[in-house]
Amino acid sequence: HNVMTHPEYGGRGLFTKLGEYSINNLLNNNNILLGIPNENAIKGHIKVGWQEQPNIPYFSKIKFKSNKKLKNEFVKVKKLTPQDNSKLKQFSKKYDFSVLKTSDFINWKYTDRPHTTYEIYKLISNNSFSGYIILKHYVEKENTIETTSKLHIIDYGYNNIEDFTKILDFTETKANDLKVNILDFWCYNREEQKVLLKENFNKDIKSSRLITYSNIDLSYGSKDNWKIVLGDNDVY
Repeated sequence: HNVMTHPEYGGRGLFTKLGEYSINNLLNNNNILLGIPNENAIKGHIKVGWQEQPNIPYFSKIKFKSNKKLKNEFVKVKKLTPQDNSKLKQFSKKYDFSVLKTSDFINWKYTDRPHTTYEIYKLISNNSFSGYIILKHYVEKENTIETTSKLHIIDYGYNNIEDFTKILDFTETKANDLKVNILDFWCYNREEQKVLLKENFNKDIKSSRLITYSNIDLSYGSKDNWKIVLGDNDVY
């Protein structure tokens, strides 16, 4: 969540104290906290003890292919069920680090969230739950006039790279049907990034800062097999 102080009280260390108080009331030996700070806040978080990680890259596309046949493999659902949890756990096992998603968590964050509409699709291959994709259609307006239409990939999970490619193709088809200007999302995982470049997605110049706080030292080792998605940021 956000940490902020009133401008009149800047320079008194309140930002640091608020951060320390929050962490002391949340952190235990099993927790890893994630943060997506802006440039103004990063120094305050580092003072508290957060660790900087490699930035989160954006990938985007503005020209979309359309594969209507894939629509038969994707089923729109309002909610996931407890029966999906074993598959959700399986999807996450391929990563060295990811936010563990359960059906309750996904339903709470996306289906039960007021004022924001998301679409959840399940990939069904050979009568088996093989992946999911959560999308958000966002329209930027200026003086009530539509300026830019975007389709965000908020979250996803899958069995194998073939299923990941199907998810991308299906999302491109949705972007084409909606006539959006941009399809974009975060992709932190190196193997997935290779697929995106092969599928003609562009790695944007812009990126987002990523910080972590944990009793575990995460400054060592490769982050190539981590998974961070737009949905891990409350802004989306």
